[in-house]
Amino acid sequence: MPRHSTRSVGAATCKTPPGQAYLAGRIFFEPRIMTNKVALILALLILTAIAVDLWLFGTEHMVFLGKRLFELIDWIAFWR
Repeated sequence: MPRHSTRSVGAATCKTPPGQAYLAGRIFFEPRIMTNKVALILALLILTAIAVDLWLFGTEHMVFLGKRLFELIDWIAFWR
């Protein structure tokens, strides 16, 4: 059995040992996976979900989630 096995991940091949694939930054590496079409579909899904949420439940908890998001961003900025 070879020490560095070759395995296919998407369209790319990875020649790193299984334990070091993440550390090498090569796991699930596919350069063309986020196309403009995928980005637009994802944006439309998110905006539709927010619109339905606002229509069904109102704006109170969206303000709460927005405040929590800013707290999370501040907490993550602490680690810089």
